[in-house]
Amino acid sequence: MTARLKPEAVAITGLGVVTALGVGVTDNWARLCAGESGVRAIRRFPTTGLKTSIAATVDDITVDPLNVPDLCNALAESAIEEALAQSALGSRGRFPGPLFLAVPPLELEWPDRFALAAASNVAEPAFDDLLRVAASGRFKSLDTRCQHGSVALRLKAKFGTQGPAVSVNTACASGASALQLGVEAIRRGETDAALCVGTDGAVSA
Repeated sequence: MTARLKPEAVAITGLGVVTALGVGVTDNWARLCAGESGVRAIRRFPTTGLKTSIAATVDDITVDPLNVPDLCNALAESAIEEALAQSALGSRGRFPGPLFLAVPPLELEWPDRFALAAASNVAEPAFDDLLRVAASGRFKSLDTRCQHGSVALRLKAKFGTQGPAVSVNTACASGASALQLGVEAIRRGETDAALCVGTDGAVSA
């Protein structure tokens, strides 16, 4: 005999929002209700010669030098700070549950690629030349920064999440996937709380 079990109730106890409309739930909600759009001319880098010159970029939070992993981390930190302030779960530097993070593919920026090419000392470097330079250890920081789990590990260290720091990329469904992983972990009884975050700062030349 089988019985359908009633799923455990899961509540969202805190929200944090950073979008092209602004930073914070209140600001975003007001601008959404006013019918504003976050799509505008790209100011983050020159668009001369590019087919696209508009995007919904977050311009209120910046990193220098501009790179996708660091910007994703900065956007996530801002959203998490707001969500934790609302939820009042855990203590500063210690969140009582795992982290589920939706993050885009982390790739080398063009300046990094040019640096690798220059270090190869080859006029027209091939892929093998770039691999040789990358394996030399001179660009270890680039390797660390672009590992898929690098942003999650930084967030785990800052906010003290307990348990795994899971990075997920399912294209446009990534944020929803991170939420679902958190819900399922709670329903399975693996944790009483989960930090579910979606971040994407991948607009670049």
